[in-house]
Amino acid sequence: AVTTTGTNLFFLQQPGNVVPGAAMAPPVRVRIWDNTGAPLPGVTVSLALCGPLNPLLPVVACPALPVGVTLSGTTSAVADVDGIATFNVLSVSQAASGLTLRASASSAGVVAAGTSAPFDVLSVTPSFLQPPSAVLVGASIAPPVTVQVTDGTGAVLPGAQVSLTLLTGTGGAVPG
Repeated sequence: AVTTTGTNLFFLQQPGNVVPGAAMAPPVRVRIWDNTGAPLPGVTVSLALCGPLNPLLPVVACPALPVGVTLSGTTSAVADVDGIATFNVLSVSQAASGLTLRASASSAGVVAAGTSAPFDVLSVTPSFLQPPSAVLVGASIAPPVTVQVTDGTGAVLPGAQVSLTLLTGTGGAVPG
């Protein structure tokens, strides 16, 4: 096998801040090319989620993730004719700050790696805009309960799915 020296790997589309479980949008895109600037189509690029960087330590590997933080989705993609690998469905399991993605390619004599800019997975906070009111058994709650969900920066998250559990006055869940 011929080894391609001077291979480069670059994040065309960096990951942005997201909320836990939401797909990264726009999709992360990585470009791979050789030392002449020619794209390397057909090369498989893989992503790994890395923990926050420690500025006091050299970056030699992917820093450990906070407990319970995982990357989901398709973490390997084949570069197209322009040398671009697109990762359409990526999400992170829970809130964390300063995460990075580490891209690597090691196939057909190609060896390359690169790290994304840091990004955050923001916590989400539901709050009642219209809390439930007391009602008689069998009656509808009026006005309707309204919940707003915001991310860690306070931005409203339209379309967020919210589940409510009705509790009795003693704190027990109502079977249903």
